[in-house]
Amino acid sequence: MYHMWSAESLEKKALEILQKYKNGALLLAPQAMDVDDFAEQNGATFDYANLSQDGSVLGCACFNDEILMVWNDDRTQEIPLDVKKGWILIDNSALECEVEGRIRFTIVHEYAHLKLHKRFYYQKPVEKIPRVECTVYQIEDESGRLPKTDEEIREW
Repeated sequence: MYHMWSAESLEKKALEILQKYKNGALLLAPQAMDVDDFAEQNGATFDYANLSQDGSVLGCACFNDEILMVWNDDRTQEIPLDVKKGWILIDNSALECEVEGRIRFTIVHEYAHLKLHKRFYYQKPVEKIPRVECTVYQIEDESGRLPKTDEEIREW
């Protein structure tokens, strides 16, 4: 069962987080946020890797220490990567993306998963260690279908 975050409750949570970051300076005057610093100051570490063979996974939030299978440089073979709780991984393809802000958005998006969804991704005995892998897709498809599954709603 998911936690139903309304737009209003997400806004309230964002204000709470921003109030703690740099004494709320971002709330006092419009300015760019250094998302790298923001994530790190809030306990996240981020790095880059080839997260999928076809580049369909843009980012990954790690909720536990684990071995994550990523892809080698030419994306022909999976290799193990030792990751820690609180890590955010961005796919290397984001470095080549022409969309301004793709990396910034993905870092903050993955940080939001770490902050908002901890209780959904705790490790259960005999289960694969949980993580969120965010893929390239639209939450609302061409037919206007809204997110229905727990995972789709958390991604929203």
